Amino acid sequence: MPTWTKSPVPGIVDPYLYWADETNNVYLAGEGGAGPLWIPILIELKPGRNRTAPNFAQLVRRKERDWAQRIRVSPLYAAPPAGLEAASYCTALVTKAFFQPDMMADPDLRAFIQRFEIGLPVAGYATPRPAKPAAAPERKAKKKKKAPARTVITAVIDDGLAFAHEEFRQALTSTRFEYFWNQDAPAEMLRTAIDNALAGCNYGGLIEEDELYARTGNMDFTKSVHKPIAQRAAHGTHVMDIACGERLAAIPWRPLIGVQLPVATTADTSGATLTPQALDAFWFILNRADSLLAPPARVVVNLSYGTVAGPHDGSSVLEKAIDEMVKLRNGTLRVVLPAGNSHLARCHARFDLDKGGEQVLRWRVQPDDRTPSFQEIWLPERTHGIKPKVELKVVPPVGDQSDWI
Repeated sequence: MPTWTKSPVPGIVDPYLYWADETNNVYLAGEGGAGPLWIPILIELKPGRNRTAPNFAQLVRRKERDWAQRIRVSPLYAAPPAGLEAASYCTALVTKAFFQPDMMADPDLRAFIQRFEIGLPVAGYATPRPAKPAAAPERKAKKKKKAPARTVITAVIDDGLAFAHEEFRQALTSTRFEYFWNQDAPAEMLRTAIDNALAGCNYGGLIEEDELYARTGNMDFTKSVHKPIAQRAAHGTHVMDIACGERLAAIPWRPLIGVQLPVATTADTSGATLTPQALDAFWFILNRADSLLAPPARVVVNLSYGTVAGPHDGSSVLEKAIDEMVKLRNGTLRVVLPAGNSHLARCHARFDLDKGGEQVLRWRVQPDDRTPSFQEIWLPERTHGIKPKVELKVVPPVGDQSDWI
């Protein structure tokens, strides 16, 4: 008989956590690697002057003795880019022990966390350490080039970013990428490393891109996973070319920063598990941008990914986090988002429900589909000032139906 799982902490815990628990983390553990499973989460902090991402990072550090095997916060959030000192969104890596009742009831934790969403674990995932503007070696190099006034840094967050392609080079063996972070790889690549790789794969004036990606660990055929840049065409490269592609030429300095999302995340077509790595990408980009130009650097970020899941009304955690970043950067950050590729997929429905009325939702899934299928039901926050109350039950095509809840 279908059964319901009620949240012990309503409004705070991501409902997908209970799906993961009911399935024994079989869909979360695939990329977790050896040792404890570290799950990325995106956190919205409670309103309040001191409820900021840097302060939460400091809290986790102070409580390291008790929380070390439960939660980790990236150093990026302890050293925020210019303007984000008051940011109220951050990410963390947590183990299953983080979700235990004693941790969820911890007064220090409850004082900070408003709600959180879970993402997909990625083996070896770690955000790069923050760069300090005054100490960044690339910054000195750019001063010699006398960057044009009002220089804008273009950044792309996507999958399949062919960063060695000629559209993103200043010259044959000189890239326009100042920083590139493949979130599946152990470390970021700086411009000098990419230039050295281009020179090492230069054969008679032709760059052997496949060799370069293999050498730098961005394409590994020993692993049975999707390899987006091994394809003839890749979504991220196509989008990046539209956003900032320039044929090899002596163009003014037009710096690029790229973040390639993890394969496991992009394979989830719902986008429901995209959010933690996406916010990490934004903070990485702004931190590195501020190491190139006087903070706050002018940045345009293209994120051509969307979520089929979610409320689609601007109230999701990532949407609110992006809005906040744009506001806090005070006009120096622009974010380009897609209009959506799922308009014809018939993934969404909407209806009005009268008081005392009833609505049947018919949910059809393929009979041989062994992948998880999800249905989300979103209610308005309030109707005529009253919080709506509904009852719901599930009726499978065969077997028992659930109780009303």
